[in-house]
Amino acid sequence: MEKQSFREILAGLLEENDPAPKTETAAAYTPEPIPEMPTFHWENTSATFAKPSARYATPPKAKVAATPAPAPTITAAPAAAPVVKEPSWTISELNSTDQRLVNSLVKLGANEVATVISVSLLKKAYRRLAKQLHPDTALAVAGKQKSQEDFLALQSIYEELNASLRAQSTPMKSAA
Repeated sequence: MEKQSFREILAGLLEENDPAPKTETAAAYTPEPIPEMPTFHWENTSATFAKPSARYATPPKAKVAATPAPAPTITAAPAAAPVVKEPSWTISELNSTDQRLVNSLVKLGANEVATVISVSLLKKAYRRLAKQLHPDTALAVAGKQKSQEDFLALQSIYEELNASLRAQSTPMKSAA
């Protein structure tokens, strides 16, 4: 047997399995030549590509005669809003229950309310101590139980003292 190349073997198999028999009258297929792609030359472009059309052109700037600036006018300054001072109390002005609550706050670490207390100072001290004593921020396990107790005490002290100070700071309305 003679040695055949892979192409020859494949061509023989294709001829054997070809369902359409080849006839002598079938013309051989010759593909049409591919036309050349047109080339684009920049020098052949029209003026509309080279310059912006009048539709998109910027309008010429109008010449405006220089006008002198108006003379400044002197006006009176607006009246300042009256400053409302927040009420504050010394510790001796508070009743005995409030004094006891303030002393408990000072023991927990709120030294800013040791001599004078107001609603805003109480709020500032409470927020600072709440961050410090919160059980989730306690590092040691033994300290966590103590900080939880201190945190609950701080909350109850703040609620009672805040309610009392707000009641003292709002004037009583007469029932006329």
